[in-house]
Amino acid sequence: MSALLGALTDLLSPPACAACDEPLPHARAFCARCEVGLSDCDPAECAACGGRAGPRGCCRACARRLAPLAGVRCAFVHEGALAEAIHRLKYRARDDLAPGLADLLGELPLPAADLLVAPVPLHPRRLRERGFDQAWLLARGLAERRGLPTLPRLLQRVRHDRPQVGLDRAGREANVRDAFVAGTQAAGRDVLLVDDVLTTGATLREAARALGRAGARQVFALTLARALE
Repeated sequence: MSALLGALTDLLSPPACAACDEPLPHARAFCARCEVGLSDCDPAECAACGGRAGPRGCCRACARRLAPLAGVRCAFVHEGALAEAIHRLKYRARDDLAPGLADLLGELPLPAADLLVAPVPLHPRRLRERGFDQAWLLARGLAERRGLPTLPRLLQRVRHDRPQVGLDRAGREANVRDAFVAGTQAAGRDVLLVDDVLTTGATLREAARALGRAGARQVFALTLARALE
């Protein structure tokens, strides 16, 4: 039945490149031309600053700054075809691109822990404006691919802040301070936070703090892209 549904979906909405809309022979995120331009994030580099990574996926300074995150991993550098695809997903209502991008996340190695997957959520007002939460679509796709449990509302965003785009590190940290609360389902669990882009890590850190206050054991973060400051 799933194969039949997939065939019908491809017939009604043929696969196309997430960055340039070139038709694809098989369902994947990017055409061969755009795929060549993707830059993988080197696990040996700090996920937050690009320096030399330590055991948590960050350099020593960034690991201290991003505490209580127990580990951080980014899939790609935020540039070229990937940056275009993320822009389309978020700002051009292209939620159809999310499954292919989530598949890219699903290929990464995950922490050796009993993980509960959760998105970094939008505020309800911004969710109404956008019509969907891109982090939830990525988290759901990753969880389905890896057979992990997921809770879309484990975290709630309780402050409607201005967008982080254009703010410096201090501005980003102030903008998201105490922006989240977490549900009791986090207690005693190892949580994998999923988001689209990491810039300074301020949002992920605040989300991790909220989960820690709710009793989470360890909080890891995984993002589709890293955008260096």
